[in-house]
Amino acid sequence: MNILVTGVGGAPGMGCVESLRLEFADKHKIIGIDSSNFSPEFYRGNLDSKYITPRYDSPKYLNEILDICDKEKVDIIFPCTDHEIFPLSKHKKDFEGKGIKVIISPYDTIQLCRDKWLCFKRVKNKLPFVQSFDDIEEAADFGFPL
Repeated sequence: MNILVTGVGGAPGMGCVESLRLEFADKHKIIGIDSSNFSPEFYRGNLDSKYITPRYDSPKYLNEILDICDKEKVDIIFPCTDHEIFPLSKHKKDFEGKGIKVIISPYDTIQLCRDKWLCFKRVKNKLPFVQSFDDIEEAADFGFPL
């Protein structure tokens, strides 16, 4: 199996690569990508292949990753940076159409969970929550102590 790990310059990406290596030793090929040539994981010896890619906000980002996936015959992608989860989740079907599994939540779920106020409004009637306000006047009328 060929596994692509994004953001291998940060702690989550490095941890993912190390966990995969510890669990599977040399049973699977691990490909690491990062937008910086200074990515520490590029120099640790845990990767079978490494690529410098455009940043997540570049118009070339997704095409570059799709090209790497084609070249390396990637089966699974582990996104490991906060910024990359949005474009990868939004285009998850593009990868799945090529037989590549992206280990990520649906785009709408990510949007909801990344916005504390939206998340609060969605679950406030389903879970016990401390009263919250988006209006200072409303909060002031709530009373003390807060």
